[in-house]
Amino acid sequence: MEDVEDGEEKLIAAVRHIAKSLGRTQTMADDILQVFSSFDNRFFALDKTSDRHQRRRDVPTADPRQSPSPSPLASFDRTLRALECQVVRFVDSNRLIWSDSADAAAFLEAIDDLLDTATDLNNQASPATKPLLDRMDHLLRRCVLRLDEEFRAVIESTQPPVEDYDNDDAYHGGGEEHIPVANPVDTYEIIIDALPPGSVADLNDIAHRMVAAGFGRECVETYADFRRSFVEESVARLGLRPPPADGFLAAAWDEIEEEIPRWIEAARMVFLILIPSERRLCERVFASLPAYADLAFSVTCVPVASDFLSFGAAVASVDQGPERLFGLLDMTQGSWVAMDEQMRAELRGGIAEAVLPAYRNLVARLRQAGDARWLLDRYLKYSVEDVEARINELFEGGRRSQ
Repeated sequence: MEDVEDGEEKLIAAVRHIAKSLGRTQTMADDILQVFSSFDNRFFALDKTSDRHQRRRDVPTADPRQSPSPSPLASFDRTLRALECQVVRFVDSNRLIWSDSADAAAFLEAIDDLLDTATDLNNQASPATKPLLDRMDHLLRRCVLRLDEEFRAVIESTQPPVEDYDNDDAYHGGGEEHIPVANPVDTYEIIIDALPPGSVADLNDIAHRMVAAGFGRECVETYADFRRSFVEESVARLGLRPPPADGFLAAAWDEIEEEIPRWIEAARMVFLILIPSERRLCERVFASLPAYADLAFSVTCVPVASDFLSFGAAVASVDQGPERLFGLLDMTQGSWVAMDEQMRAELRGGIAEAVLPAYRNLVARLRQAGDARWLLDRYLKYSVEDVEARINELFEGGRRSQ
């Protein structure tokens, strides 16, 4: 038995020697050993000890349970496809999204995910990412268009309808009885909540997404279009006549003077109630977006306020006789308010002390002059008692007798 084992060892040694002798390289020698092992299993051990077999054994085998990690672009593509599926069902819907709070929340969440993905993709911008960025931009624009539509719908559903007064006869000389006039108020410490809190919160959610997507100005324009019409209607209801065709600067003083009492009351309503209320609404709709709140307020109220103040500018520029100065005083202080009672009394006292003695002296001198009736009729429309009564009503910010 030992002779057999010894013979096999000698045979294996001989085969190894032949393989090394014939093989000019280690790879060729390994190939020869593999051929011998295919004919006789006794030579298989030689092939297992070869360098190539050792190299194959050292190579790590892939775990079939582990899939290769995807490339970043492939991952973005899958994310974008998923977002497209989520967003398109809302964007293409014939029903208002904000008619269902759950749909509105889901749509906003999908837009937030889209904006986050767009930010991540922009951070890795390269020629390879351009097709994905173009798809992302197209999808984002579709979302913004739908957001703008929903923004309009929320305002329309809660803002009172605006009537068109352009064709009203009252604005073209057809008669004062047709002018829509607001009811008088007893206090000006009022804030108008033109939109309910729920609608304001919805508008704020939409505004934040439109600003984040780079469409903040478009959102402001949509908002201002609706609110400016509301402000214009509110001013129209204050009973002011429209300016003459040539403007107030060309109007006769008697015509202007007739409008002063109405203008004073309207000024209080506009600058103490209407405009502060609009300011508050802008700050709520564009909460946490101060620059856009300022822009919305300016676009909404400045044109109306400028047109409204043109009457005051006309009064200030006409020839100012004594009675006209009183009219100008009425207008310029019509919106002044001193909230502290003691301060209000001191201001009135200081004005009365400076004005009343001088006015009494003026009245006395005119009465002593010749043709006193003509002078009094021309220059003294107001008696000393009238002036004193007006002084005692200054800084109230309320209704006053004229």
